[in-house]
Amino acid sequence: MHLVSPFSGIVMWLRIVFFYLIVFYCAQRRKPSRDRMNARAFHKASRFADPG
Repeated sequence: MHLVSPFSGIVMWLRIVFFYLIVFYCAQRRKPSRDRMNARAFHKASRFADPG
């Protein structure tokens, strides 16, 4: 029980950081030819960051 709580907190923090890194990277690399790939990556990142 003692290891579960901090571990889930770290996992949640890593998920949030990863999600914002993907969003920031997509915003920096926004190009017409990559809009579709960026949208797919953003959707995957948002689904990965979903706490559910």
